[in-house]
Amino acid sequence: MFKFLNDKPIFMQIVEDILTKVFREEITLGEKLPSVRELAIMYTVNPNTIQRVISELATRGVVEIERGKGTYVTKKIELIIKLKAQVIKNEVGIFINKLLKMGLKKTEIVDVVKAGDLYD
Repeated sequence: MFKFLNDKPIFMQIVEDILTKVFREEITLGEKLPSVRELAIMYTVNPNTIQRVISELATRGVVEIERGKGTYVTKKIELIIKLKAQVIKNEVGIFINKLLKMGLKKTEIVDVVKAGDLYD
C-alpha cells in the first residue's frame, strides 16, 4: 500500500511514484497504464485525483492519451532520460541547499561525496 506524506499534495506524490516506476523500468516505455478507476483503487484515492495525475503526466509528455483506448507511457526514451536528469538535478539541489543551511561549506559537502562516506 502506498503511504502518503503530509508535505506534498497527494496527486504530486502519485506523479512522482509513477515517474519513479518509469525511471526504474517497472513501467516500460509504451506500456498501457491501468484505467483511472484501477489506479484510484491501487492508490486508494478519488478518481478525480488520478485524473489530475494523468493530466500532469500528459503535460510533461510522460504519457499519451489515446481517446477510447487508454493512457500509454511515451516511447520517447530521450524525453525520459531528460526528465530523469532534471529530477536528479532538482533533488541534489534541494539536498545541497539543506546542508548549506546547516552550516556546511561546499568544500565539505564535496569532500564527503568524493570520499564515498555516505552510507557509513
